[in-house]
Amino acid sequence: MYYEVIINGKHCDLATDTKIALSLATNEIAEMIRPLGAFSNQFKLPKTQNNIDIFEVAHSLNSNTNFPYQKLPARLIINGRELISDGFAIIEQAQQFYEITIYGGNLDFFEKIKDKKLTDLDLSSLDHVWNLRNVIDYRLNDTGVIYPIIDWSSDGKYMNNIEKRIDVRTIFPAVFSYPIMDKIFTEADFNKSGNILTGSKYKSLIVPIVQAEPDSNQKEKLKIFNTKADKWFLDLYLNQTDVQNWSPYIMSAATTDELGLWKYGTITSAKVPENSSGGTAYPWYLFSTYNATTFYYEAYSTGDYQIEFTAHVKNNHTIVPTQSYPNNPNGGTEYLDFWILSPDNKTKKGMSIPISEGTNKIETFKGVVSLKKGDKLFPICYHDFYSPDYWKAEITDSSLLITAKDIPLIEFETNFTIANNLPDMTQTDFIKSIAKIFGIIFQTNSFTKTVEFRQFKEIYDNIPNAKNWSNKLDLSVQPLIQFHAPFAQENILKWSNSSDVPDKLGEGKILVSDTSLEKEKTLIEVSFSATEMSKKLLDNDVPLIKWLEAGAASGTTEPRILILDRTDFACKYSVGNTNASGLMEVVNTSHATCYFQLDSKTFNLGFDNSLIADNYNEFGFFLDKFKQVTCNLLLDENDIYEMDFFTPIYIDYFKHYFFISKINNFIDKRRSTQVELIRL
Repeated sequence: MYYEVIINGKHCDLATDTKIALSLATNEIAEMIRPLGAFSNQFKLPKTQNNIDIFEVAHSLNSNTNFPYQKLPARLIINGRELISDGFAIIEQAQQFYEITIYGGNLDFFEKIKDKKLTDLDLSSLDHVWNLRNVIDYRLNDTGVIYPIIDWSSDGKYMNNIEKRIDVRTIFPAVFSYPIMDKIFTEADFNKSGNILTGSKYKSLIVPIVQAEPDSNQKEKLKIFNTKADKWFLDLYLNQTDVQNWSPYIMSAATTDELGLWKYGTITSAKVPENSSGGTAYPWYLFSTYNATTFYYEAYSTGDYQIEFTAHVKNNHTIVPTQSYPNNPNGGTEYLDFWILSPDNKTKKGMSIPISEGTNKIETFKGVVSLKKGDKLFPICYHDFYSPDYWKAEITDSSLLITAKDIPLIEFETNFTIANNLPDMTQTDFIKSIAKIFGIIFQTNSFTKTVEFRQFKEIYDNIPNAKNWSNKLDLSVQPLIQFHAPFAQENILKWSNSSDVPDKLGEGKILVSDTSLEKEKTLIEVSFSATEMSKKLLDNDVPLIKWLEAGAASGTTEPRILILDRTDFACKYSVGNTNASGLMEVVNTSHATCYFQLDSKTFNLGFDNSLIADNYNEFGFFLDKFKQVTCNLLLDENDIYEMDFFTPIYIDYFKHYFFISKINNFIDKRRSTQVELIRL
């Protein structure tokens, strides 16, 4: 046998007696969509100078290389056939040799997307303004974004059933699932194939999305602002002779990249109400012309905002104040105030922090201020008693966090960032969910970097194309027959139902007539929730997702996936309860209706009424009188290279067709390889 092992782009030296055993598996039937692939045994590479250089002297305790802690790009070639391409190698240990394992197959792809979330995808081309015009126009889309009719309310508001009118402020966008899948593969630099991917059922699935994260200009949380230790956070200059020009230096430690979501502006006429605990009251101005640097946080929505300020505070006063005037006429308390400036130039104090109480300590102050949309929130530092001295509050190591509390994160007529609002799930879980719906098994060709989406029933459909391996059977090793599948008598297929949905909605069972098995187990659970249907807009079927109450988000709901439908009826789309010109439009045709399951439909998402019958019947045949045969076959590298787990094999000795489940430790054609076969 002639082996080539290429790690990190370099050919490794192999010992003359090197034997590399290769195992292959499709998805384990017990877990249907678990991504498996090809992997080698742990083999040894000699410590030649070439190999030492490749692994950066990893065997030495004095080596600082990271190679033993990384997945190294790897290829495995046997007799000129590249059996693992775009795989990875792991250095298991080093003693007299480097001991290596190489992985490939499905692991190539699933390792690339491991831990990546749907929100990591670049879907900026789908971003748009959420408004009346787009809600109506997008209803006709057959890819990308669509606005389906869904009743999101738990109290029945905002959908007028008598008038057949919908308030579009409670109609949220959905994304077709197949462009999401396309984007996952494109960004992973992999291809995909399979008949299921071109079918109308696959392309009809949509994922409704709700407000989860705002647009980049409407973040619910302000970036934490850290000041540099050698600069003031806030300075206040008190000028005895010109009180009108007292100048607060706002965020004087800031640099452009530190500003986070603070905005910059010039405001010179906003007068702060007089504030003094005694003595003469002087007017305070938020900003003067005295070289003030002006920053503010603008509320993107009406509601409560929590302010959390942490800093090391020290007062550099001639006389360190101990309490407020008039109890101590020689000093006073300094404050960090947050003032609110409304769009009409009126001001009010939002929150006050007495910073002298944090002298020489790290202190955290919290408070809540109520803001209206467009209000500007300013920090300002001041002393509550006039003095001719030059006062400075030294505030270093500071951070500031502003968090919106119970405020809709995206407002109507603002930009809707699609990627931010996709379900909070990994890309792997999304792919698995689609696979569970359609009974898909994955097979990866790591050489062409293509993942095949094949339904389990395609194995049965492919029996006419079965390979005859009768002459490969090695009867010197007695075949082993096992009778009990790793399942239960009742195998549950279900949805991850939200708390507002009946527990077993959409659930189904595959029954196995084997009383030796455990009574019940969950075979499949999809990461999406089932969805109830209700009659709305007179007599139309509409999904019901109880998420809004009085038009505002109430609690949370699990992600949903639905089937797009189209229905013609007269419906009014409005902004609020108004008939004013431009705020309502009547549409008579092609509404983007959708559903989870309906008795009138042949394709549904209930396992009990559609999915098992459509996609799992053959799997039930497979489990009935289950038999797994473990035998030895005389395989060669071409059999491994051309391996297609979806093509059955026939062995005349058994008079049966089989599904190949696993190939264990293929070395070469001179010795037989153990193979696990499951009777079809």
